[in-house]
Amino acid sequence: MGGLLVRALTGRQGKTLNVVVAASVIGFVFGAFIEVCQSFTTYREASVMDALANGAGAVAGSFLYRRLNAVREG
Repeated sequence: MGGLLVRALTGRQGKTLNVVVAASVIGFVFGAFIEVCQSFTTYREASVMDALANGAGAVAGSFLYRRLNAVREG
């Protein structure tokens, strides 16, 4: 998800560090939102660790996408 957010937020300028930070924050917020939604269901369980794992995945995906894109562009 982080990589897709970086791709969606990156403009033509190529300045991706701020975009990576924004994508990471959006990923953390989205992960927390999903956990809050799960707390209202009877068959799912909300967990702070799951929210942190979702956010960490967004951060990792953002940085990985940035790195792979930099390698691809040379």
